[in-house]
Amino acid sequence: MNHLPSATGLFIALLFSGQLLAQPGETISKAVKQQPTRTLTANVMNKGNAARGAVFFHRSSTQCAKCHAISASTSNQNLGPTLVDATRKNSTREYLIQSMIEPSKVIRKGFETTIVTTEEGKVVTGIVTNETATQFTISSSPDESSIIDKSDIEERETSTASTMPEGLIDNLQSVQDFYDLAKYVI
Repeated sequence: MNHLPSATGLFIALLFSGQLLAQPGETISKAVKQQPTRTLTANVMNKGNAARGAVFFHRSSTQCAKCHAISASTSNQNLGPTLVDATRKNSTREYLIQSMIEPSKVIRKGFETTIVTTEEGKVVTGIVTNETATQFTISSSPDESSIIDKSDIEERETSTASTMPEGLIDNLQSVQDFYDLAKYVI
Protein backbone atom coordinates (compact mmCIF):
# COMPACT_ATOMS: atom_id res chain seq x y z
CA MET A 1 0.00 0.00 0.00
CA ASN A 2 1.34 3.42 -0.97
CA HIS A 3 1.39 5.87 1.97
CA LEU A 4 2.62 8.83 -0.06
CA PRO A 5 0.04 11.53 -0.82
CA SER A 6 -1.15 11.81 -4.38
CA ALA A 7 -0.17 14.86 -6.43
CA THR A 8 -3.78 16.08 -6.19
CA GLY A 9 -3.83 15.56 -2.43
CA LEU A 10 -0.55 17.42 -2.06
CA PHE A 11 -1.82 20.29 -4.22
CA ILE A 12 -5.01 20.57 -2.15
CA ALA A 13 -3.02 20.47 1.11
CA LEU A 14 -0.70 23.23 -0.12
CA LEU A 15 -3.61 25.29 -1.42
CA PHE A 16 -5.41 25.21 1.91
CA SER A 17 -2.22 25.86 3.86
CA GLY A 18 -1.87 29.17 1.99
CA GLN A 19 1.52 28.21 0.54
CA LEU A 20 0.41 27.72 -3.07
CA LEU A 21 -1.71 30.57 -4.32
CA ALA A 22 -0.56 30.58 -7.94
CA GLN A 23 -1.98 28.16 -10.47
CA PRO A 24 0.31 25.27 -11.40
CA GLY A 25 2.77 26.44 -14.08
CA GLU A 26 1.95 30.12 -13.46
CA THR A 27 4.75 32.50 -12.50
CA ILE A 28 4.64 34.43 -9.23
CA SER A 29 4.79 37.67 -11.25
CA LYS A 30 1.70 36.73 -13.23
CA ALA A 31 -0.20 35.59 -10.15
CA VAL A 32 0.39 38.82 -8.23
CA LYS A 33 -0.17 41.06 -11.30
CA GLN A 34 -3.67 39.57 -11.62
CA GLN A 35 -4.63 40.89 -8.20
CA PRO A 36 -6.04 44.43 -8.09
CA THR A 37 -3.58 46.78 -6.36
CA ARG A 38 -5.75 47.29 -3.27
CA THR A 39 -6.33 43.55 -2.90
CA LEU A 40 -2.65 42.79 -3.33
CA THR A 41 -1.66 45.44 -0.77
CA ALA A 42 -4.25 44.11 1.70
CA ASN A 43 -2.95 40.56 1.17
CA VAL A 44 0.62 41.70 1.83
CA MET A 45 -0.40 43.56 4.98
CA ASN A 46 -2.71 40.84 6.33
CA LYS A 47 -0.98 37.66 5.18
CA GLY A 48 2.66 38.71 4.92
CA ASN A 49 5.23 37.78 7.56
CA ALA A 50 8.09 40.32 7.70
CA ALA A 51 10.42 37.93 9.56
CA ARG A 52 10.11 35.35 6.78
CA GLY A 53 10.43 38.17 4.24
CA ALA A 54 13.77 39.19 5.74
CA VAL A 55 15.07 35.71 5.00
CA PHE A 56 13.97 35.99 1.35
CA PHE A 57 15.45 39.50 1.09
CA HIS A 58 18.89 38.22 2.06
CA ARG A 59 18.85 35.01 -0.01
CA SER A 60 21.16 34.97 -2.99
CA SER A 61 18.40 33.59 -5.24
CA THR A 62 16.26 36.72 -4.88
CA GLN A 63 19.27 39.06 -5.14
CA CYS A 64 17.55 41.88 -3.20
CA ALA A 65 20.38 42.54 -0.74
CA LYS A 66 22.89 42.63 -3.58
CA CYS A 67 21.67 46.09 -4.62
CA HIS A 68 19.42 47.26 -1.77
CA ALA A 69 20.68 47.87 1.75
CA ILE A 70 18.67 48.36 4.92
CA SER A 71 20.09 51.88 5.39
CA ALA A 72 22.83 54.03 3.89
CA SER A 73 25.13 53.14 6.78
CA THR A 74 24.92 49.41 5.91
CA SER A 75 25.65 49.86 2.23
CA ASN A 76 28.88 49.83 0.30
CA GLN A 77 27.20 51.00 -2.86
CA ASN A 78 23.51 51.56 -3.46
CA LEU A 79 22.35 50.46 -6.87
CA GLY A 80 18.79 50.61 -5.58
CA PRO A 81 17.05 52.62 -2.86
CA THR A 82 17.72 51.54 0.71
CA LEU A 83 14.75 50.14 2.61
CA VAL A 84 14.84 53.08 5.01
CA ASP A 85 14.80 55.60 2.14
CA ALA A 86 12.19 53.67 0.20
CA THR A 87 9.73 53.74 3.08
CA ARG A 88 10.38 57.36 4.05
CA LYS A 89 10.47 59.25 0.77
CA ASN A 90 6.78 59.61 0.03
CA SER A 91 6.53 56.04 -1.19
CA THR A 92 3.18 54.40 -0.66
CA ARG A 93 2.86 50.71 0.07
CA GLU A 94 1.24 50.29 -3.31
CA TYR A 95 4.17 51.99 -5.08
CA LEU A 96 6.74 49.79 -3.29
CA ILE A 97 4.81 46.59 -4.05
CA GLN A 98 4.36 47.55 -7.70
CA SER A 99 8.08 48.40 -7.95
CA MET A 100 8.92 44.87 -6.86
CA ILE A 101 6.64 43.44 -9.55
CA GLU A 102 7.39 45.92 -12.36
CA PRO A 103 10.69 47.67 -11.59
CA SER A 104 10.71 49.71 -14.80
CA LYS A 105 7.22 51.15 -14.39
CA VAL A 106 8.39 54.09 -12.25
CA ILE A 107 12.09 54.56 -11.54
CA ARG A 108 13.03 56.68 -8.54
CA LYS A 109 15.16 59.74 -9.33
CA GLY A 110 18.83 58.98 -8.80
CA PHE A 111 18.44 55.31 -9.75
CA GLU A 112 17.87 55.71 -13.48
CA THR A 113 19.84 53.43 -15.77
CA THR A 114 22.41 55.34 -17.80
CA ILE A 115 23.82 54.07 -21.09
CA VAL A 116 27.16 55.53 -22.15
CA THR A 117 28.95 55.00 -25.44
CA THR A 118 32.58 56.09 -25.46
CA GLU A 119 34.44 57.43 -28.48
CA GLU A 120 36.14 54.00 -28.74
CA GLY A 121 32.72 52.36 -29.09
CA LYS A 122 32.61 50.81 -25.61
CA VAL A 123 29.07 50.69 -24.19
CA VAL A 124 28.66 50.88 -20.41
CA THR A 125 25.27 50.53 -18.72
CA GLY A 126 24.42 51.08 -15.07
CA ILE A 127 23.69 53.57 -12.31
CA VAL A 128 25.78 56.73 -11.99
CA THR A 129 27.11 56.43 -8.43
CA ASN A 130 29.49 59.40 -8.43
CA GLU A 131 29.94 62.39 -10.73
CA THR A 132 32.33 65.32 -10.90
CA ALA A 133 32.81 68.04 -13.50
CA THR A 134 35.25 65.88 -15.48
CA GLN A 135 34.28 62.24 -14.88
CA PHE A 136 31.73 59.91 -13.36
CA THR A 137 31.47 56.39 -12.00
CA ILE A 138 28.85 54.08 -13.45
CA SER A 139 28.08 50.80 -11.67
CA SER A 140 26.40 47.87 -13.37
CA SER A 141 26.55 45.69 -10.24
CA PRO A 142 27.93 46.07 -6.72
CA ASP A 143 31.12 44.36 -7.94
CA GLU A 144 31.54 46.14 -11.27
CA SER A 145 32.00 49.83 -11.90
CA SER A 146 33.75 51.99 -14.47
CA ILE A 147 35.20 55.47 -14.17
CA ILE A 148 34.61 57.37 -17.38
CA ASP A 149 36.11 60.70 -18.37
CA LYS A 150 33.39 62.97 -19.71
CA SER A 151 35.70 64.02 -22.56
CA ASP A 152 35.66 60.37 -23.78
CA ILE A 153 31.86 60.19 -24.13
CA GLU A 154 30.30 60.01 -27.56
CA GLU A 155 26.74 59.52 -26.28
CA ARG A 156 25.03 59.42 -22.88
CA GLU A 157 21.37 58.57 -22.47
CA THR A 158 18.94 57.55 -19.76
CA SER A 159 17.14 54.26 -20.27
CA THR A 160 13.47 53.69 -19.51
CA ALA A 161 14.39 50.22 -18.20
CA SER A 162 15.37 49.75 -14.57
CA THR A 163 18.68 48.14 -13.70
CA MET A 164 16.58 45.82 -11.53
CA PRO A 165 15.59 42.96 -13.83
CA GLU A 166 11.94 42.08 -14.33
CA GLY A 167 10.89 38.73 -12.88
CA LEU A 168 13.21 38.50 -9.88
CA ILE A 169 10.19 37.63 -7.74
CA ASP A 170 9.75 34.51 -9.86
CA ASN A 171 12.70 33.09 -7.90
CA LEU A 172 10.32 32.80 -4.95
CA GLN A 173 8.43 29.54 -4.45
CA SER A 174 4.92 30.87 -3.81
CA VAL A 175 2.73 33.95 -3.74
CA GLN A 176 2.90 33.66 0.06
CA ASP A 177 6.67 34.11 -0.20
CA PHE A 178 6.02 37.31 -2.17
CA TYR A 179 3.62 38.56 0.52
CA ASP A 180 6.31 37.89 3.13
CA LEU A 181 9.06 39.64 1.15
CA ALA A 182 6.84 42.64 0.37
CA LYS A 183 5.80 42.94 4.02
CA TYR A 184 9.47 43.10 5.00
CA VAL A 185 10.26 45.71 2.36
CA ILE A 186 7.37 47.98 3.31
